[in-house]
Amino acid sequence: MVSRENRVILGSLLLVPLVFAGVAVAELWLGIPFGAYSLLAFLTFAGVAVALPQLYLAKTDTEVDPHSRMRAAVLATVIFAAVFADTSDPLQRRLVIGTAGAAFLGLVGYECYTGFRDSGTDTPLAREYE
Repeated sequence: MVSRENRVILGSLLLVPLVFAGVAVAELWLGIPFGAYSLLAFLTFAGVAVALPQLYLAKTDTEVDPHSRMRAAVLATVIFAAVFADTSDPLQRRLVIGTAGAAFLGLVGYECYTGFRDSGTDTPLAREYE
């Protein structure tokens, strides 16, 4: 029997060709070549194929720690950004790296927030407000 996690990941991987088919149709209608926009390819691969199922499973799956799933999504986003930023023009390179940087900073902020929240209330600042 296929687990729910595998079905979600397989479903997202099957969604990638549908996204590419939609892009191909839009390419024919609008006349804009898909290969000229590495940002769209980055968002398709990193977003639809990797980050989206991990974030969905982080929200709904109770077997695996959500922090692990979020870390995996951000790590995959940063790795895909390194790959796709190398092949793009300067503006798209900045957008790809900026997207990955924002994901990384969001993860760091979330980790700091949860670490502070989990540390308890035994701090001088917390004692001051009791």
